[in-house]
Amino acid sequence: MIESLKLKIEEKVGFKVRNQGDCHLISKHIKSETKQVISYNTIRRFFQLADERKTSRKSLDILSKYLGYKDFSHFNISFPHEHKWSVENKMYFFLEKHDSTGLLLYLEQIKSVTSDYISIISNVCREVIYHRDFKLLSKIFELDSLRFSNFTYNEVVQIGNSIGVLLRSHPINKDDTIILLNNLNFVQCVCLIFVDYSSLNSFYFEWSKILSEKKGNKEISIFSHCIIQLTNYLNKKTVIIPKELELIPDNTHPILRGRIFSLHLIVTEESSRIKLLEAFHNEHSTNSVLPLEYFFELSFPALLINSKIMQEWIVNLNPKSLSLKQNYQHHNIQLYYLVCRFYYHNKKNKKMERFYSKKTDLNLLRFSYLEIIRIFMKIIEFHSNKSNKLNVLADYKLLTQKLSYPIFTESYILDYFNQGNKPII
Repeated sequence: MIESLKLKIEEKVGFKVRNQGDCHLISKHIKSETKQVISYNTIRRFFQLADERKTSRKSLDILSKYLGYKDFSHFNISFPHEHKWSVENKMYFFLEKHDSTGLLLYLEQIKSVTSDYISIISNVCREVIYHRDFKLLSKIFELDSLRFSNFTYNEVVQIGNSIGVLLRSHPINKDDTIILLNNLNFVQCVCLIFVDYSSLNSFYFEWSKILSEKKGNKEISIFSHCIIQLTNYLNKKTVIIPKELELIPDNTHPILRGRIFSLHLIVTEESSRIKLLEAFHNEHSTNSVLPLEYFFELSFPALLINSKIMQEWIVNLNPKSLSLKQNYQHHNIQLYYLVCRFYYHNKKNKKMERFYSKKTDLNLLRFSYLEIIRIFMKIIEFHSNKSNKLNVLADYKLLTQKLSYPIFTESYILDYFNQGNKPII
């Protein structure tokens, strides 16, 4: 908040504080307005124009009173809300005036002085999408302040989800699509984060096809091929392992490795899956524990292909013993809980099924997965409850009609626990 206090003072006096004379002038202004004294040397040190020394709390209180606050604590509490409102108001002004140059410059400047940059940038991007200015959206993702490497993964997930869900309902023409997909930072922050399982027969599949053919980034190409083959499975088409997925770099991200491995499991007969799973575990485990990231992408395919072997293997990994350090991991643990429900239902262990039913919380799932996971929630609900089956079946049909994936037939829900779905090879 110290940097914010400096900027507010400069904003009030109307100039950048650069020398001793500026500090003298501010000292006089403060005495005139607050009747309190703060030396010009203290102000010099505060603005780092002299030897660095921590500004005392008394001096911070005086500086805060000069800005109209009761003290520095009051400034700390009030400023973030006021600042966010002021920043967003100014950005909406740029948007209204179609001043893209001013907007981009302002977005670059404010990152260092606001703690709510993720929320602000998400709101701006949403407004730009509403205005269908996809060229401006691409320019925003070219900013240094919005570079993928400058954020934590949790922050990127917030950006990707807030923008991705809006793009689902705002179709983009071919030219604008190419512009966005040529923007590597947009691809990393949005396309690879908001994996839209509800739109694999529409725009997201088209994006994946374009990205799979682009050269230069091996991981993006591999990821896109995985999405294409998953889409084939959902549409009851032949699933193949492209040559790009056979030889992958050693430094491939663990989550992507899990996605590639799940595709191999889809095209493998059930009786052979345990050998693949054991080999995967042995290759990537540390001290007999498989890190969370490696099996993140296995839970959903285990449900989709109704693999009892995969489900049992995942349950026995017992990831709840591991520390969840990041918010994004809670989504994956929810998928793990859902696999546990299916596994214990199949084992007729009602106590454990109820235990994991209570732990399941759809609010912790990523929005891009939500609709397709609701299908499996209806499947377990249909088979767990003796009553209300017709209503649950009707809900299932509405969900599957909306997604339009041929694999989700009526027999899929009726026979789920009676026989496994054979892999399409």
